[in-house]
Formats: sequence, structure tokens, C-alpha cells
Amino acid sequence: MGVSEASRLLGAGVRVDRIGPGTSYHKTLLPTAGYSTPVCAPATAERQRVARSWQTIVGLPLFAYGAAVNFLPYYLPGWLARRMSRRHTDYATIRLLASVAAFPLFWSLETSLVGWAGGLRWALAFFLSLPLGGLIAYRYLVGTGRLRHQLRFGALLLTRAQEARRLLAERRELVEELERARRDYAGGRERTKLLN
Repeated sequence: MGVSEASRLLGAGVRVDRIGPGTSYHKTLLPTAGYSTPVCAPATAERQRVARSWQTIVGLPLFAYGAAVNFLPYYLPGWLARRMSRRHTDYATIRLLASVAAFPLFWSLETSLVGWAGGLRWALAFFLSLPLGGLIAYRYLVGTGRLRHQLRFGALLLTRAQEARRLLAERRELVEELERARRDYAGGRERTKLLN
């Protein structure tokens, strides 16, 4: 091991010593602010916010449709898994297997009802809209979760501004340090490849 390699490894050890307590401190600040996960993501560009708000407004009726036709096949497997699982690891297996049975069953029942009421063309159009409606509803639900976290952080910023600024500053420092470590690691790998 050369001197440069030893100094690089020593520098990495010092960096780990700096990052470790920083992340621990950041994790202790989050619960005091009412958060269990780091939700203070960097601010997005204004265009992205406008696009998301437009998508939110336009997506609401599509979300309502997707949620209405996919509610039972989505909810019942989770309910069944919570009731039947004896161990924590059983939950995912039961939910997956119940979903594999529930979605085709409910979709075929719903499609047959639409076919009975509206005819074959309506039933085909409805059947093709089911997976797309479910996907839109799921994406919308994830987006509203992100919006909820942003609103919570905005409320934190208004009510406890000093703690929120401290969280953001800690996060910024940790992200910068991790980025420097990533660049150093990638540079060390490149040098090692060149030497071999």
C-alpha cells in the first residue's frame, strides 16, 4: 500500500467519523420536529411545481375513477393479510397471493356488469381502462403523500422556523459530505483501474 492509498483510506476514516455523528444528530432532530423520516427534500424547480399542481387538478377525476373501480381488489387483500398473518413475514405473502386472485376476480365481475348494462364495446373499453385507472390512482396517491409531507414541513417552517432551518442546514451538510465521499470513492476506483 502506497502513501497516497494510506492517506486516502485515512481520509475516508475521518470522513466516516464526521458523517456518522452528523446523521445521528440529524435523526435526533427529526422526531423533535415531528418527522420519522427525512422529508426535507431539496426544493424543486418552479416549473415542476406548476406541472405537479396541473397534474393534481386534472388527475383528481381520474384518481376518483381508478380508486372506485380498484378499491375492493386493493383493500381486501390487505385486510385479509392483516387478519390471517401470524408472523410479520406472512403478511406480504398472503397479500400478494390474495391480490393475484382478487384483481382478476373483481375486474371480471365489474366488466361483466358493465357488459350486461352497456354492451360488448363498453365492457371492452371498461376492461382496458381498469389497469390504467389503477396506475393513475396509485400515482396520484403517492403524489398526494409527497404533497402532505411538503405541507407538514411548511407548517413546521411556520411554527418552528429555527428547528426547520437547522434540519435543512444539517441535511445540506450531510448531502454535501456524502457527495464528496462518493466522488472520492469513484476517483479512487478509477485510479485503481488505471494502475491494474
